[in-house]
Amino acid sequence: MDARPVASLGPAGASSGRHQASRGDAATTLAFGPDGYRLSVLEVRRHTERGPTGAITDAGIAAARALAGVRYALVVSSPLERAKRTAKLIGGRLDATEPGLLPDIGGAGIYGDMGALADWRRLLREDAEARALADEQLATWSRLVARVGPKDCVLVISHGGIIELPIVALGQRLGTVLAGPSFGFLEGARIGYAKGVPASVDLLRAVHEHGPK
Repeated sequence: MDARPVASLGPAGASSGRHQASRGDAATTLAFGPDGYRLSVLEVRRHTERGPTGAITDAGIAAARALAGVRYALVVSSPLERAKRTAKLIGGRLDATEPGLLPDIGGAGIYGDMGALADWRRLLREDAEARALADEQLATWSRLVARVGPKDCVLVISHGGIIELPIVALGQRLGTVLAGPSFGFLEGARIGYAKGVPASVDLLRAVHEHGPK
């Protein structure tokens, strides 16, 4: 569930190694839906880099701090310490923990080698329990967005091995094929909600300090 290197975040492709972080201008942009309705935005990210003991590393702390500065109406994390600390580093506070962000799926690696989002898409086609997990996570995210206004942004810190299924499932429902590797540290997606209904999804990918990789 947690095995990729820390990197900076932006709209480009994934990288490996330790790099200077960047929020990207889109992190603070609240888009409009097709009917002109102002979108609520949910940013769901994997927690920052952790070491062998489970504690987040100095590099992870620096990368998460580099993403701070966005004004969030609500900051939520899973109950695990690495997620809570990541939320505080990025959002400046932690408003609540949400047990629904940490479903009991049987441990890391339960699905085998899932190195790419295409692997999660295949799992959704073949496994009814995976589809149910995706639906549960999407319902949890919708409940969190319902707690803020139509122009507000929610930060959610969760875990790799959990966020891929709902993000890929949402992309399919919106007619958007989401490609690339499974999410590294601090990666995830930005989801726009129009009147409480998901209307857009964009990946948050790591950016190499010398450009996308």
